[in-house]
Amino acid sequence: MGEATREVLERWERSGAIWRVRTLSESAAVIDLCTCFGEPVETLRATQPDVLRYLAARASSEDA
Repeated sequence: MGEATREVLERWERSGAIWRVRTLSESAAVIDLCTCFGEPVETLRATQPDVLRYLAARASSEDA
């Protein structure tokens, strides 16, 4: 399981794929990287405070 950064999530989204938060706590998050059809491909973990704040405000790339 790799480490998620905002850059990784934004790059994934720009490529037309989807990411979704699977779990989120104050200290960590688990994010699924999915195909454009929503099928999980890879799972990432986030522990950086700025990434956790970003994910708290936006639980999926499908959120506006």
